[in-house]
Amino acid sequence: MQTEHFDQSLFLAARLVENSQHDDAIVVLRPLLECELNDFHKMIVCVNLAIIFGQKGQASDALAWYDRGIGYERMHGRFFAAERKAAFMAECGWLAESLSMYEKLLSEPSLTDEDSERIRNNFSILKQRTV
Repeated sequence: MQTEHFDQSLFLAARLVENSQHDDAIVVLRPLLECELNDFHKMIVCVNLAIIFGQKGQASDALAWYDRGIGYERMHGRFFAAERKAAFMAECGWLAESLSMYEKLLSEPSLTDEDSERIRNNFSILKQRTV
């Protein structure tokens, strides 16, 4: 799949979500996972699907899409989907689970200094909410 087609699909899905056409956005995004995409792009698709399902109030489906995205990024030492999942759990009020996820992320040896600082900051903010 060419990057241009991928970008156009993401743009179309975003427009559909803006117009509250969540199911149509899902129809646009799901087939991308069957295309010849690299793991980073597949992770982006999964995160977008997770966000859409979260907006639809389907938290268990959102978590499953985050987990699938984490599977694509893990072998590359990336943590975008994992961070988004931790933030989603915090937004849902699952503070203990979110804190646990942030703690796991902080133990990752391949974190950059910038990633580590951002995650520590998010962890600290969330920790203050639990006190």
